[in-house]
Amino acid sequence: MTNKVEVSAKSGMHFKFYSDDVEVTYYCSPVSGKEVVKVNGEIVSEAQNFKFSSTHQFEINGNPAKIRLSLLLVLLPLQWVGFLQHSFYHLG
Repeated sequence: MTNKVEVSAKSGMHFKFYSDDVEVTYYCSPVSGKEVVKVNGEIVSEAQNFKFSSTHQFEINGNPAKIRLSLLLVLLPLQWVGFLQHSFYHLG
């Protein structure tokens, strides 16, 4: 499995996960909080979320799959630092 991640305060978060011949994409808007998960271009999950973590469960070819994202903020001297953790599980 391979993945590609792009994060921008202006355009949001874009994740692409590839497993076999399947492309799973995740997008989150920083303005509206809207999240969209697609499998091979077809929407399989949508939500609106302003929390620091999110989980989407869906199916790929009849098999369960899950995307989990979480943002961890740490206060260092004079600055906040964020760490984005992401995972994609496909049990197929």
